[in-house]
Amino acid sequence: MSNLKLYTRGWRNSFERFLGGVSEELIVVTPYMRLDEANFTADCLRKDVRVRVLTDINDTALTSGALQAEAVMRLATISSHSSAKNLPRLHAKIYVADEKRAIISSANLTKGGLDNNFEYGVEIATNAVVANIRADISEYEKIGATVTIEQLQKIACAAETVHSKKTSSKKSKEEQILLQECLRLRVGERAPTAIFADALRYILLRSGGVGLTHKQIIYSVEEIYPDLCTEGNRIINDVRYGKLWKHHLRNAQQSLKKRGEIEYSAEKRWRLKNKK
Repeated sequence: MSNLKLYTRGWRNSFERFLGGVSEELIVVTPYMRLDEANFTADCLRKDVRVRVLTDINDTALTSGALQAEAVMRLATISSHSSAKNLPRLHAKIYVADEKRAIISSANLTKGGLDNNFEYGVEIATNAVVANIRADISEYEKIGATVTIEQLQKIACAAETVHSKKTSSKKSKEEQILLQECLRLRVGERAPTAIFADALRYILLRSGGVGLTHKQIIYSVEEIYPDLCTEGNRIINDVRYGKLWKHHLRNAQQSLKKRGEIEYSAEKRWRLKNKK
């Protein structure tokens, strides 16, 4: 039996078989998903399968309808152990069944992705490769914020209000409210220092032990959190980000340094401690 399968347009039936083979855990990584396809996924799974949903909940995706909060909610409530994480700059589309199989694809969990678009993907059934995929997902997942059902319900209502009203080229009051709710989901319950500490650990880990200069750290963190690292004033949960984001990042650096997690090397680079 081949450890590699290729999928292109109209692969819903193949995805159904893939979902039917999940025993304990399904990981869904996709920036876009619709409720119909979330219901389809739920119907294909065995009872009590744990689902981990990783997506990027932002006002642009919600306003366009590419992402439905109800779809995230559906998958996050499939079982009592299911969950959802909100991650910045998410573009990957990955579906992982237990520790045995994974699909890496261009297809989102939408009708276009499963039926209509010319998509391309590969299913991998090599345990070592699947383990690497799971490890990469778990590392990136650490910089995300856990999303509660109550938050998803609030986002769904805000998005519905935007869709029900005509808008001009200027952001309406309803769109501003939706943006603010999405920003709250981006930070979750975490303090600013914790948010930037998570990002710092991730980018230093990805540096492969070489470490990063302060300028490289600034650039990398700004790329991860463009909605927090703005030049204007941005207040989320009564905390100022925007112009103060570099201050929060410095606090995160010093906090990690005091705890012995990172160090500033003689080469003037920040790196994870004991990573050479």
